[in-house]
Amino acid sequence: MQSFALPVSLVIALWTLTAAAIGLAIGAVVDVVLVNRIRRAAHARGWHLRHALVASLRGMPEIWGVLIGLATVRPTRLMPGRWMVWLERAWLVALVLSLTIFAVRLATAFIRSYLSSDESRTPSGTIFVNITRVAIWAVGLTFALGALGIQVGPLVATLGVSGIAISLGLQDTLANLFNGLQITLTRQIEPGQFVRLQTGEEGEVLDVNWRDTRLQTSTGDVVIVPNAVIGRSVMTNYSRGHEEHVHSVAFSVDPGADLDRVVQVGTAVAAETLKTSEFGDPEFEPTCRVTQVGPEAVTCTANLRVLSYRKRGIVADEFLRALHKRLAAEGAGSKA
Repeated sequence: MQSFALPVSLVIALWTLTAAAIGLAIGAVVDVVLVNRIRRAAHARGWHLRHALVASLRGMPEIWGVLIGLATVRPTRLMPGRWMVWLERAWLVALVLSLTIFAVRLATAFIRSYLSSDESRTPSGTIFVNITRVAIWAVGLTFALGALGIQVGPLVATLGVSGIAISLGLQDTLANLFNGLQITLTRQIEPGQFVRLQTGEEGEVLDVNWRDTRLQTSTGDVVIVPNAVIGRSVMTNYSRGHEEHVHSVAFSVDPGADLDRVVQVGTAVAAETLKTSEFGDPEFEPTCRVTQVGPEAVTCTANLRVLSYRKRGIVADEFLRALHKRLAAEGAGSKA
């Protein structure tokens, strides 16, 4: 009778695949059971950390199960010494990278969950999320390089020397980063607020990230403004403190019109508009004054308070339509 022996390489492969499959199966079970329990507890108590854990653990128990299975059977014992060293290093690098991914997910999910709650007074979390990701990945890659036997000290020293030259070439990027931090920490603007820059850009703030601030205009377009531009620009925040805004609407009449009557009609129409408009302030007492007299037209300005700066155009349109009809009926010759 002849004995049949499997090649050593085939035994190692089968042993490794079996361990990986068992670890994957156990990890999948742990993933389903553990994540479901954490999710139910998070919804019941509203804990930010548990919400972050639910988002971070997705798929991680399976990876750790495979790594634990491989570490348990230790197939490297049947391999040559050189292969054993490199496979153990590869296993350690995989473990470090998986822990880094989990830490990045956990930190970013916790930051987003906390900043989206009512307890947070920080306007935008994108810039903090990006900085946290970079910091954690830098630490994780440092440990991974150390696991591969690469000396990190000389590498850090080299990067420190070259960092001076790199920083000179990244002056604009660093300026945007630090201005973004200043805007976020000082809460100069927040997502949802309506702002206008000295350079003319205006819109609702969508987000403040590490490089730029994004504004959505009234037409739906997105304006991307570098943070450094916002840092050195004069900015008007129409949503700071209160949303109400006194809006000035100019209109013209014929030079021969009765200006006293025009001012009286303009004031009355403005008051009616504020009471009937959805976005007008009915408690405000509007004013109407002559602001310029010319050979071809007389310019008047009415001041109306709107409930939101972004709705000023709607109120102005309603006022001018009503004013034109009234002045036409009065025979004042409106040029609004």
